[in-house]
Amino acid sequence: MKKKTIPPKAVKKARQEKKTFAKYLSEVTGRSFDAHGAADIEPLAAYTYARELQLKQQALEQFWRDHSLPPRLEKIIPSEKSREYRTTSKRRVLKDKGRFILVFHRAHKDQQRGDVQVSALEPPEHRQIFEAVAGWLNHPNGRFVGDMLNFVIIRGSYRQFALVLNLRKASAPLVRKARELIEKLRSGMSFLQAAVLVFDDSGSDYYLPGEHHGTPAKFLFGPKEIPFLHDGIRYAVPVLSFSQINLSLLPKFIDEVANEIPADPSAQLIDMFCGYGLFTLAGARKVSAAKGYEGNALAVATARELAKRNRLIDKVRFFRVDINARTIQQFARKKTAEYFIVDPPRSGCAPGFVRALCARGPEKVIHIFCGMDVVPREINQYHAAGYRLKRALPLDLFPGTTGLELVCTFEPQQGLHLKDRRSMKISGS
Repeated sequence: MKKKTIPPKAVKKARQEKKTFAKYLSEVTGRSFDAHGAADIEPLAAYTYARELQLKQQALEQFWRDHSLPPRLEKIIPSEKSREYRTTSKRRVLKDKGRFILVFHRAHKDQQRGDVQVSALEPPEHRQIFEAVAGWLNHPNGRFVGDMLNFVIIRGSYRQFALVLNLRKASAPLVRKARELIEKLRSGMSFLQAAVLVFDDSGSDYYLPGEHHGTPAKFLFGPKEIPFLHDGIRYAVPVLSFSQINLSLLPKFIDEVANEIPADPSAQLIDMFCGYGLFTLAGARKVSAAKGYEGNALAVATARELAKRNRLIDKVRFFRVDINARTIQQFARKKTAEYFIVDPPRSGCAPGFVRALCARGPEKVIHIFCGMDVVPREINQYHAAGYRLKRALPLDLFPGTTGLELVCTFEPQQGLHLKDRRSMKISGS
């Protein structure tokens, strides 16, 4: 029986599909690291920022060519702060030779020198807080808390910080001891503006417990929100909610997305995976109405409250819903021009989502990728559904790491009517 041969082009394509963006960076740097940074949390931080940007641009362009993506790729927008930019950081608490140590991942335990693993990407105040916590945990008075700690988390801005202690269980003695630690830190750090205890006995690697955890958080002092103002909109992110970690580039990020939405007083803006309404609120002033859809209850509640505070409640509505193809299919029939923002998690959209979205016939889709490895798959899904990539704008939201944020704009292919898009058969979407 004659052995079936695979065409060389097919072999090359299969290899490219398995090759992560991190691998492209490995090739241009000559260093080996994985896509998630378990081996090295900040593999590019040792370079000058100018050199880092060159390497990322080189890797990105090669990634783009190898996947035969449309020639719409722009230059990477650099971060305002290239180091010390992270407004959220965390350390896992482990015990090593009788001492408590604070590390990025369990895998770093054997590599760690000293009690705290240090990062060039975090503000110096983060290191001060981590070192003070580690010192207290290794004092006889703090060992009880250390034995029950999962994570130490710091959130905030570049001037004010909130400390979150993720503990294995809730008990009165543990809370009293944790409060003692917080009060000691607070007395010597004026920039520590808030503290909260969260409880998670699951051993999860997710450091901010989700809605499925029944034990409520205990706020010890300070505000429960992290405020910031941009372009006249007052945002406030709950301390325990997801938010972008690079506050220095966030204004530019918001503007680039909002600028893709044309001023159209008769149109509707629909924001999928809207979170706390970051882009929904920014774009709402350009259209007649805006809707945001999100699966996280806390984020939806925050978005609704922010709409009230910004006096946009009459034109902006937010809905809690699991987002997939069926979500789009259940929308009311399209009656006016629609502009979509799609900002899914790193793993990308659910199967069939892109097809269902394009079948609706929006005038424009602004798709935000935070995971580069799904970009070729989803761009190809848009193309198969009759939409063409008009712009691909990378932003260096994660300096020092292998990550990039990519804002892609899609518009309907000229000459292809809505009924044609609805009837198209799309493979792999």
